[in-house]
Amino acid sequence: MRNISFFLLLFMLMFSACAQHSVKHLSRQPWMGGIAQTLIMKYWTFDYMTLSGPDNLFQVAGSAYPKKKNIPGWGRWLKSLTLSVYLCDDKGNVLASQRQTVPGQSIPYDKGVPFSFRLNQKQLSQTRPLFVTFGYQMEIVKNRNSQRGKFDSDLTGEHDEIFFASQGSMMN
Repeated sequence: MRNISFFLLLFMLMFSACAQHSVKHLSRQPWMGGIAQTLIMKYWTFDYMTLSGPDNLFQVAGSAYPKKKNIPGWGRWLKSLTLSVYLCDDKGNVLASQRQTVPGQSIPYDKGVPFSFRLNQKQLSQTRPLFVTFGYQMEIVKNRNSQRGKFDSDLTGEHDEIFFASQGSMMN
């Protein structure tokens, strides 16, 4: 029994070491240094610019705008938001990524959410074609005071509504 557990653990470690993240299911665009670009996703539109510098420093900066037509009309408060940027090859294999957590706020339809990612990745080569895509994980509620899963005090069975959406990398 001990040997089986050991080999199972060893197999899991080997499998996880070989696992590769992929964004082939997401829209992506070629890396175009210094040129303003827009990437439209299901719930967010990303306006951004990419820059690369010495020592394999890659920077992606811009603003993400929620798509009002795809978000429930009752939602007014962005309770949580995590934005991700992915640098990938032409097949969608993730070469580098970074995440940024945004504090709770009113849904910023007009002003958007500013972001800036700096990736210093020695394994990336500027001669290899790179592509950019984004990911997000968000939770929208009615208002700032909404409680996750909290039932009304009169026990009517009603509770605060939560809208959750996510797009991001997947394991191959």
